Amino acid sequence: MWLMLFVSVPLAEAQTVRITGTVQDAQVGAPITGAPVYLIGSTGVAVTKENGRFVLQDVQAGTYILTVVYEGYASESDTLVVSGEADVENNFRLNPVRAAGEEVAISPQTRDQGAKPNFALSASQDSLRSELKTVCACFESVVGILNDAILLRKKYENAEQYQRDREAVEQMNALLALWRTAQYHCLTGFGTELFVDSACNRPDKISDLRKELDSLGIDT
Repeated sequence: MWLMLFVSVPLAEAQTVRITGTVQDAQVGAPITGAPVYLIGSTGVAVTKENGRFVLQDVQAGTYILTVVYEGYASESDTLVVSGEADVENNFRLNPVRAAGEEVAISPQTRDQGAKPNFALSASQDSLRSELKTVCACFESVVGILNDAILLRKKYENAEQYQRDREAVEQMNALLALWRTAQYHCLTGFGTELFVDSACNRPDKISDLRKELDSLGIDT
């Protein structure tokens, strides 16, 4: 799925509690303001204040995934077991990630090796954002990006060969940056709607593509 996570259904008629915490930059310790924090397994969403604090109210007992996604940082998630008897504190320290350049082109060498990406690598982050206007558009764009990443990595027999090709690594970094951009904008724009199956949105498909990339040594 968009967060490649699985949760259990909350227990019915349980006492409700609060989940609180802070979101900070892992390198400098500064609070991150305006970061959406999602409680997957419920409809709960909170946004961090100026001091990086967030509060999720009225959480029932159950097992959840608490995740934060913020542009320019790697997303982070924790599994929480909520007893329903006491408030829960959970803090995040987000690691900055490299942003994609405005344009990334496929090299003639890469094309000669037979890769045929279905999502133009020359797409900028700005143009990508402009396309992410619906849940269906988010799904289509993300599947294209992840498929391109798989095609690129599979041109090499092993991780060592891939790592030796600096141009391929640069292209992969750009694709992963586009993935993070899409993940952030789609989650902040549509939230839990992204986890609902429909004719044009299949969360399990995204999960399968991410698992395949992980099996190839590419961390999404």
